[in-house]
Amino acid sequence: MSDSPNRWLVACVCAGAKPVVNGAQQFAFFLRSVARRRPTPHPRMETPPAPTVVELAEAILGGNVLVILQEHGRVPPTWAYINLFAHSDRSWFERVRDHNASRHPLSAWGTVVFDLIEDILAVFRTEAELRNAQHNALIPLELAVWGGVTGHAI
Repeated sequence: MSDSPNRWLVACVCAGAKPVVNGAQQFAFFLRSVARRRPTPHPRMETPPAPTVVELAEAILGGNVLVILQEHGRVPPTWAYINLFAHSDRSWFERVRDHNASRHPLSAWGTVVFDLIEDILAVFRTEAELRNAQHNALIPLELAVWGGVTGHAI
């Protein structure tokens, strides 16, 4: 594993996280809050309509909530980045790594994401290992962030 700034997240994945008890209520709260969240549009720009509940649910389960919220002109919450890692499969990580291997990331966040992808692929060598880590650590971490749990409570 490289000595990247992402080690803490890989450590969280390896150590596991406790699931949030009341995930269904938190999920419903999230859907309502995202539908209301909008960036300030330019006066001449038209804001796209909010995503439907079905679109949001499918995006959350597919690891695409970041993309769908941006497509609908919404500001994604911080946990949307965790969603990306908690629900993507190994082939997605490999495609992103291979596509960006010869490029330099354009932002600090791009560097963090790329380093984290490399770390995940190095630590979890099979789809089963990755799914286990997602089920036991990343998805509970995502739910904990939804519920406002931070720091040592995770």
